[in-house]
Formats: sequence, structure tokens, C-alpha cells
Amino acid sequence: KICSRSSLNHEMKDYVMEVMHDIRRSLPMQLYLTFLVNGSGITKAFKDGKKKKKRQNDQEENDVESIRDQVFALDIAIERLCRALVLCGGNKVLPMLVPLLLSWLGDVTTPADVNAMVQRRAVFAILVCISVDDSADDGICLEDLDPKINDAVAVTAVDLLCQNGDAQDDKHIRFLSPVLALLMKRSELFETVMDKLLQRVLARDGVGMDEKTFKGVIRSLMLTLKHTGLAVVIKNSRSASVLLEKLAVAIENKVANGPLDRIGGVLRTEVQLHLGRQIATTQ
Repeated sequence: KICSRSSLNHEMKDYVMEVMHDIRRSLPMQLYLTFLVNGSGITKAFKDGKKKKKRQNDQEENDVESIRDQVFALDIAIERLCRALVLCGGNKVLPMLVPLLLSWLGDVTTPADVNAMVQRRAVFAILVCISVDDSADDGICLEDLDPKINDAVAVTAVDLLCQNGDAQDDKHIRFLSPVLALLMKRSELFETVMDKLLQRVLARDGVGMDEKTFKGVIRSLMLTLKHTGLAVVIKNSRSASVLLEKLAVAIENKVANGPLDRIGGVLRTEVQLHLGRQIATTQ
């Protein structure tokens, strides 16, 4: 069984995947997809993920760097799965994967353990790889699939953008890379995510928006502004630029006179430079 936790080296795993790909037509497609998913090891990457997270919470308030390292350990497995799915049809098999992808996205209101973070990043990686591969018709359109997945992807993207407030810069970038790649490819999804993020920031009850979360949002938006592909999306979409402007102002107002006052101002300045115009301090 090809699994990220098995003793097989990467070359052997790739070889087995190639062999199975060559004989896939002799198998029912659903059975072959089940093999790909189970063989990737993503479904149950860390059997004791919740226990590990609990121990980290008890010992050192959930060590962000340690958890991210565990998440990144499955990146090669995710890459192998994405490659196999693209080779066997991409868009053709995507509808069959929707129930699995929805289960992997899960409920963002529930604290994510290592397994959940691995699976959520895997969903974005799969969607963006299929989207990029099918260039003839401009890739996938989430709305054409189960309506639930469009909203679930957007909600999960918002949640991931709010995380990593204390992570190192290189790990922050790596953690968000599949999310930003999909937002770059699907401009309508980018607008939806910015709108949902704005609603979350402006929520009166401020659910989930503590100092660490605001720090994560600011860092994620700064990274978004530096992303060449997303810069093009913002430039070509009036609604996206307006949402980003409102978001920068809302965040600056929320963190004013607090520990994040300075970087809130920096974010607004960066947005102004990016948009090439002055924005009001209140809207």
C-alpha cells in the first residue's frame, strides 16, 4: 500500500503509481480513485493528531512551527496524488471527488488538528492542479459542481488566511501557497473570499478575531499583495480592489491603539501603493 508513512522510498512509490496508472482502465474508476486517495496516506496521515495537538496545547500553547512541520511532511504525498488525478482526467473525475473534498474541508468552526490541516491544504492543491491543467476551457468552475463545495472552499480559505499569526515567514508562505494559487486562478473565488473575510472582520461580536488572528490576516494580505498572479487579479477586477480597500481600512480601524496599530497602518499604506490611490481612513 502506497502511504506516506510506509517504508517505501519515493522512487518506489512513484513506480507503483505509474504501474497502477497503466492498468487503471481494467479497474472501475471509483475503485482506482479509492486506491489513489488511500494510497496517498492523506486521509489518516497522523492517527494521533488530536492527541499531539492536545499535548502541544498543554505544554506550550500549541507550537505553531511544530504543527506546520508535520503538515508539510505530507506535501510530497499531496503532489503525487494531484499528479495522478490530472493524468486520469482531472475535470472528468472531479465530480466523483466532491464528497471526499467536502469531508476533507470539514467544519472550520471545529479546531483543526494536524490531519485536518493536511486535508484542507490537499483540497486546494487538487483544485488548483486540475484548474491549471484544463486550460482549454479555463479550468474548473466550482459553481458547476455541488453548490456546497463553492461555499466550503471560500469559508475554509478565509479560515486559513486567518491562521499562522506567529509562524515564520517562509512557513507562512508555504502553508498558504495552495490557497493563493487557487485564488489566483479563480478570480471570482478571490472576490468571494475577500468579501467573507471583510464580513468576519466587521462582525460586531468579533467571533474568532483576537490579536493573533488579526496578525495572521494582516500577514496573509501582505503576502497577497506581493503575489504577482494575485496582483493581476486585483488590477483587473474593480470589485476585488474595492473589497481589498475596504478590508484594509476595516482592519486598521479594528487594531487601532493596540499592539497591532503599526502593522495595521502599514497594511493600509501597502494597499494604497498597490492600488495607486489614497484611501480614506474610515469608510
